[in-house]
Amino acid sequence: MSVSLRDYSEQWLQHRTVRGRPLSPRTRAEYQKLLAAYVLPRLGSRPLHGITRQDAATWYSTLPADKPTTRARVYALLRGILNSAVDDGHLQTNPVAVRGAGQVEREHRVDLPTDRQLDRLVKALPERLRVLVTLTRWSGLRWGEISELRRGDVDLTAGVIRVRRAVVSVNGEFVVRGPKSTAGARDTWLPRHVGAMLTAHLEHVADDPSALLFPSATDPTRHMHQASFGKAW
Repeated sequence: MSVSLRDYSEQWLQHRTVRGRPLSPRTRAEYQKLLAAYVLPRLGSRPLHGITRQDAATWYSTLPADKPTTRARVYALLRGILNSAVDDGHLQTNPVAVRGAGQVEREHRVDLPTDRQLDRLVKALPERLRVLVTLTRWSGLRWGEISELRRGDVDLTAGVIRVRRAVVSVNGEFVVRGPKSTAGARDTWLPRHVGAMLTAHLEHVADDPSALLFPSATDPTRHMHQASFGKAW
């Protein structure tokens, strides 16, 4: 019985695992958007065994040339789905095999600010966001980790931040999850001056272990949107 790419991709999204774990809601939503925008309109109704290398090459040529990162991500996604189709016995070989298509060259170099530049940027921010930037600088936490930090994660006596969760936005809703790996759950040591800044910041945070350190400006029970921070930055 032939299976269409549309049907198989839906099954793949439901059962796909990475290192033994199912896809996160955010990753699944991103994959669904990429499939809906770039793959399924042209190939979704095709049976898996009917997709040829020429079909794949023609499809790849229709992807937006001015979006190299998107092209690479979509290509890698479809190739990954059809690799699974090979493993499941629907295909003998993967027809998605365009040389170099899954790679993208960095278009620009990112220059990190000097200490003096960063200090000037921090001083120009609203006061409630200054320690967020300084903490990120010294801890290396990702946005999802730092925006999920709560009062109970701060141990000023030991001088550590306990990283145990992260938050992601899925279709406009915040979803709190555990770390992607065992190494993701960790304690981060705080330099003394960062600890002093956090001590002052905690005076404006609710006296509850579950209170967010850096909540929305309008609702202390909700996470801050990265875009809101971006406007201030």
